[in-house]
Amino acid sequence: QVGSNNYPHQFNNREGFKFNAGCSAPFYEFPVLSSGLYSGGSPGADRVVIGSWDGTNAVFCDAITHTGASGNNFLQCTNT
Repeated sequence: QVGSNNYPHQFNNREGFKFNAGCSAPFYEFPVLSSGLYSGGSPGADRVVIGSWDGTNAVFCDAITHTGASGNNFLQCTNT
């Protein structure tokens, strides 16, 4: 695990996002940085969410961001 927040860590989906087909709980989040790979420190605002993890493989669920969200909530990114 990486950083003081121990990424990846479980994402509880309190916002109730509808994720991509084939993606099911448990969900995990990991920081996405424009500057490269996350290796600790500030995780920034953006995350990738994975799910359907079987111990070896996982499925891409979606990208989420704190940018524009209230408090410590997330907004779901648009898949285009």
